Amino acid sequence: MTVTRIGFLMIASLLFCGCGDTVTSRYETRADAEADRLFQRGWLPSIIPQSTCDITSKNDLDINVSEGEFTFLPDHAKDFTDHLRRMDASEVSGTDSVRFMERGYWPHAYRNEDSWWTFFVNSKKGHCEYRMGLSQTTNSEQVSGGNGG
Repeated sequence: MTVTRIGFLMIASLLFCGCGDTVTSRYETRADAEADRLFQRGWLPSIIPQSTCDITSKNDLDINVSEGEFTFLPDHAKDFTDHLRRMDASEVSGTDSVRFMERGYWPHAYRNEDSWWTFFVNSKKGHCEYRMGLSQTTNSEQVSGGNGG
């Protein structure tokens, strides 16, 4: 093999391995996200507040996980968190969790038949950051309702 061919193969391998199917989408309003079928495709549940805006959704299509954030009117926080289960600090691990809680964000869980979400909600600011993955539970194990915060 020539040096040129080896170099080409190395570069091609790096490009191939480094290319994931991660898609980042930004929406000014909830209506924009609805028009793009963000909720129908399962990247966010439709329980988020109607006032939601400034939505960023980063979705890894290879492993079906998502993370993102959105803003909403603080007056709508209780209606939103009433659909969630407030989590104890012991249920959430990692330095991100500590960082969120130090900034006034509290973790909440939500699960439907296909996916789970951890929402870090700051009710006073009307801001939420979230993580999503595929569910490994059945419908009988769903989290439904909860105590907001």
